[in-house]
Amino acid sequence: MVVTTRVYDMVAVDSLPEPVLARLADGSINAALVYSRRTGEILTQLLDGRLEQTRRSALAMLCLAENVAEPLIAAHFNRIHLADHPSEEAMMALALAFTREQTAP
Repeated sequence: MVVTTRVYDMVAVDSLPEPVLARLADGSINAALVYSRRTGEILTQLLDGRLEQTRRSALAMLCLAENVAEPLIAAHFNRIHLADHPSEEAMMALALAFTREQTAP
């Protein structure tokens, strides 16, 4: 016998909070972790018209896999980084490497 159950449910937000948008606009946020293609698609929609092209070009997108990055590339995000393989461990390694790169002397 097999029993299925919903373990989690992802619900898209309609907008990003104004403090987050402000930090994205002023460069306080340098990167975003993107785990799914759907998240990338929704993020591009939420930022469309809300983030100047210069900031969009400067914002690093740390992606789980190439297919996750595709909507971001199409939306002209230029700093795309891919995890070595699709796992939480690889994403954390990518985030750590990015942080070290940003803080290196």
